[in-house]
Amino acid sequence: MSGINQSIGSFAAGITNGSDFSRYATKRRNYIYGTIASCVITSVLVSLVGLVTAASGQKIYGEVYWNPPDLLMKMMDNGNGSSGSRAGVFFLAAGFGFAAMFENICGNTIAGGIDLAGLFPRYINIRRGAMITFLAAWIVQPWQLINRATTFIQVLSSFSVFLAPIIGIMSCDYYLLRKRKIRLSHLYRTRDSIYYFSHGFNWRAIVAWICGWAPTIGGLVVTVKAELHPSRPLVQLYYMAFLIGFFISATVFYVLNLIFSVPDMDQMDSVDLYGTFTEAEAKRVGVAPLDENIIYGVVSTQTSGDDIAAYRGQEKGA
Repeated sequence: MSGINQSIGSFAAGITNGSDFSRYATKRRNYIYGTIASCVITSVLVSLVGLVTAASGQKIYGEVYWNPPDLLMKMMDNGNGSSGSRAGVFFLAAGFGFAAMFENICGNTIAGGIDLAGLFPRYINIRRGAMITFLAAWIVQPWQLINRATTFIQVLSSFSVFLAPIIGIMSCDYYLLRKRKIRLSHLYRTRDSIYYFSHGFNWRAIVAWICGWAPTIGGLVVTVKAELHPSRPLVQLYYMAFLIGFFISATVFYVLNLIFSVPDMDQMDSVDLYGTFTEAEAKRVGVAPLDENIIYGVVSTQTSGDDIAAYRGQEKGA
């Protein structure tokens, strides 16, 4: 279970940030194919190459080098600083550097930029938010998180502790409560939006998130402190952090929404305000396409679907 927890933890951040990129897909299957290619095929190949490289390094140098910089330094020393060893290490290091840069741009800075732009849209756009995230990353000193194998594994496991409850809440909210329906016009409003909740905060989600990580945080603490005789129940719960956090948070969130219900959770606009769907897609989901004269100024795009539907009814009556 520990290995499964660590493996899922490595994907947890990508799962929570998936919507930052899926919204740009023109077709649902495009995002599915891309996810399979990047998360399944590529990850398996990278893990396989890493295992083969570590095993080969042990055979050649008599020691296991799991950290790429350590292996590169060993290659340099073993080559006695020759031009061939320097060239090989240079190109390998460049590959690692570009891979880390691209991964952080896609997985961290863009996601952070979108989040900050959503929180402070008046002052921050996605580009500014990405730059702020990039600068803030240096304060965290992420290189300290991978300086040892045990620390790296603990970091991956901690992702499951805190992100699994978020994934559970998101899944429950979208699939069970909203039934995969989103009212787009209300996403760009404040006080008159069904997504504004209590002064902009959905307290149900906060409570459910805390309930999700509370049972497993103790195991994370004793693991990080490297206690010699940690409590066995805490460690066992920690090894199942993703499953426990996911299902506890999803269940608590669902129950809280049954007791303290939010009105119109499974509603969507009756008119395609933003031209999101093709004519066939709009017909399939039961949304009326918006006329061009309405799109270009007869009725503001900030008007709700119900208001536009009423407007169109008045036009027909006239």
